[in-house]
Amino acid sequence: MQRRILALVGFVLTAALIALGSVWPSYFTIAALVSLPAPVLFLVALVRPALFDRRDLRAYLILCVVLAVVSLGVETLWLLTRT
Repeated sequence: MQRRILALVGFVLTAALIALGSVWPSYFTIAALVSLPAPVLFLVALVRPALFDRRDLRAYLILCVVLAVVSLGVETLWLLTRT
């Protein structure tokens, strides 16, 4: 059950990163291009949680989630400090 929740959270975060990167060309676009296949992989992991057992794939998905959190955090900080 924990892996399915992780897959759902990963899907939401990477989908948000792709949406952020597709709005306008920026540094977020590069991060979105890197993590483009991740939402599909997270959806597959919802159905088949054993996908997280592959070490290389798990490292890629963790990288995509970290990119999403950092990118969304930087964008939020920029929006809050812009006056």
